[in-house]
Amino acid sequence: MLCVIPTDFGPNRVRQEDRVISQENISADTPMGATLVSGGTTFRVWAPRATAVYLNGVFGGKTLNAQTDDLLLAKDDRGYWTGFLAGAAEGDLYRFYVAGAGSSGYKRDPYARGLAKDAPFPNGSCYIRSGTAYPWHDAGFVTPDFTDMIVYQIHIGTYAIRTPGVSSTFLDVIGKIPYLVELGINVLQPLPVDEVETDPSMGYDGADYFSPDFPYVVWDATALAGHLETINGLLEAKGLTPLLELKDIESGHAQLKSLIDLCHVYGIAVAFDVVYNHAGGFTVNGALDDACLYYFDRVVNAGNNNDSLYFTDQDRGTGGLAFALWNSDVRQFLLNNALYYVEEFHADGFRYDEISILLSTNRDSGWSFCNDLTSTLRFVKPKLLQNAEYWQGEFNDYPKSAPSIVTPVAEGGAGFDVLQHDGQHRAGALSGGVCAWLADGALRGEPRPGQSGPPAADPGAGRFFKREIVVCAQPVALCDGDPADGSGDSATVYGAGVPGRKAVGHASGLAQLTRVERAGARRRPGDGEPSAFYAGPDPAAMEPACVARRQRESVSCTRWQPRDCVSSLGGRRGAGCGGGGDAG
Repeated sequence: MLCVIPTDFGPNRVRQEDRVISQENISADTPMGATLVSGGTTFRVWAPRATAVYLNGVFGGKTLNAQTDDLLLAKDDRGYWTGFLAGAAEGDLYRFYVAGAGSSGYKRDPYARGLAKDAPFPNGSCYIRSGTAYPWHDAGFVTPDFTDMIVYQIHIGTYAIRTPGVSSTFLDVIGKIPYLVELGINVLQPLPVDEVETDPSMGYDGADYFSPDFPYVVWDATALAGHLETINGLLEAKGLTPLLELKDIESGHAQLKSLIDLCHVYGIAVAFDVVYNHAGGFTVNGALDDACLYYFDRVVNAGNNNDSLYFTDQDRGTGGLAFALWNSDVRQFLLNNALYYVEEFHADGFRYDEISILLSTNRDSGWSFCNDLTSTLRFVKPKLLQNAEYWQGEFNDYPKSAPSIVTPVAEGGAGFDVLQHDGQHRAGALSGGVCAWLADGALRGEPRPGQSGPPAADPGAGRFFKREIVVCAQPVALCDGDPADGSGDSATVYGAGVPGRKAVGHASGLAQLTRVERAGARRRPGDGEPSAFYAGPDPAAMEPACVARRQRESVSCTRWQPRDCVSSLGGRRGAGCGGGGDAG
């Protein structure tokens, strides 16, 4: 068909006559990715140097995979390609065929809400998913104040394993919510949940920022029915109706929403771990993932990663590439990702991975990005927790003090609320403590071979993985279970001392309780640091050191004595935490 692209909906639109896909429902406000609208779906993708971008997929059962004029998206002068396809509906498959000076081939939508299994990853399609269809039950939930937050960090794939060797899922974790309530935590912080290119993974090598990771999604209809019964039982216990239907949790996108929804219903906030300092690898099984956002507009790859559109040639040992934060469109991609979690998933906070790397690789562009990020999200959701992993002195090419990271933007700071603190790792290196490490592809907290007690402190382990996640801290209790095999409740786990709160062992060896203090609320004399590093003594520090797992009521723990120690978000304290304990 002949389509005349209009000029009356934005100054950046180019008037052209060409045979392209319909531009009905397209405007300056058309969202990125695939968006369901009345009568069909709009599509918008950024590929500024591409010579053509075609929409392909299976729509209403009909396969459209030719690179023909009626599937060609229309390009504006900023490099955004758009189109509308009548009849394209929820659950339909799509992807983009991108032609450029260097190559031609399929690319996954960087904004896809879900990836399909119609072909082995990374060559599958994307799903069209509604951003608003899930029936939420959390209207009455209020994010806890920073001073009341107790953060519990988990790895979705290892936290609630039912079958040895098979990853646990978002819906499996829902079944653990009553246990989490019993622990007394009020913030759940999963490691990154977006699709990564390696499996298993801790989640820090993502390339599909808007799609949930395959292993965390339940695909089997029979298993889904069992989870639905659990979910509806939890909702019914709170007197909430209407209950969910199977269609409400069929997609991974909806399953993640259901986890957050049920957490909120039971008084638990959810903070997402996001990685804005780098992405990739960009390889799957040792081969280039040609369908990812790396070289998305398919210019000639002459070996200079500064040409790769979203990225620079900078890396700081992550195995991926730093985002090109000098580019306003790349910055907007990451801002949109954060807003996606807030608006579509009702996120209560973020833990930002390695802001120290982001600043080292992007310097002034990285600093201004942090300003934009924290300011935008604070405007959208003022109670949102913004927690920066920043290690002062890790890189000297862009030195910033730790207090400047939690200083408001208006006062010249980066605008984050709190910092991750390396003290727990350092304390473990000095005192001998609990470390988790990777073994046979599973995250574990068992003793190393030949050891009968907690593994010796290994400073390299914490630094190689994630210092605040792979906990090396003075153990306060040993909670004995069955021999560790990475299979949920049957793993041997250890508690780690947390100032002012109970130490809790759990199956993955990665859970971590943290007391959050509002930045700037008070200061410890002589430190000159915001209270993001310091929480005052808490009588609860004298509570038993271990909370027995459910189904393990026979586990008992001795009381523990206060001593000088640290928390991962709090700083070194004089009294009120730490101390060794014995398991009963």
